[in-house]
Amino acid sequence: MRSPGASPIVRAILTNSTLVELSGDQATISCSDRFARGARERLAEIATLFRRELGRQIEVRIAEQSPAASTPDGDGPSNQQSVPAPAESPVDDPLVKLAAELFGAKIVAVTHRPGPRG
Repeated sequence: MRSPGASPIVRAILTNSTLVELSGDQATISCSDRFARGARERLAEIATLFRRELGRQIEVRIAEQSPAASTPDGDGPSNQQSVPAPAESPVDDPLVKLAAELFGAKIVAVTHRPGPRG
């Protein structure tokens, strides 16, 4: 992250989050419930980082990632909203490209992190 004014807590939150969508004046960040509360408490600081980097005001929304839940009978996933699946090649994903541009990052490695059901 290029923004030197970010607190260590916000850096930790953003490091453990995924930029799900950035369009117009809205950004959606997905993070585990472990980081979601802190992200919600620091929305203003996160929005300020986006404004500094993009040069415009951005409304930040937090989407919680939840472990794959089962239906009451245990047969499969419930109707919970989930984070969209990444593109086939993570390097070619438009959100990855945008995040790299936004934070001045260079992709050095891509590691697949399987969810709870692998």
